[in-house]
Amino acid sequence: AFAQAVVDARTVFDGELPGLDRWSFHEADARTIDQPTLSILGGDSDAIGRRFGDAHRWLLATLPNAEEVVLPGMTHLPQMQDPVLTTTAITSFWARPPMPVA
Repeated sequence: AFAQAVVDARTVFDGELPGLDRWSFHEADARTIDQPTLSILGGDSDAIGRRFGDAHRWLLATLPNAEEVVLPGMTHLPQMQDPVLTTTAITSFWARPPMPVA
């Protein structure tokens, strides 16, 4: 995985990160998303920085149908720290029936 990350680094730094700088997503945009949305936060994310928890709380407060999962003992990469627990949370979310059409 590390060797592939090194190979992909140029794509990330030359293409993807500059694109993020040009992308905007504001509260008005978020409020138009009415599909169920899962926001996963590692319970120990604050150890890395408050921005992860702040973004998670913003999504929960702003997206009309956001659901929260906090994975204890995880930080920003729960899919790597505990793939089974992370997959279980996502699978549970996707297994529920879709929200009714208005």
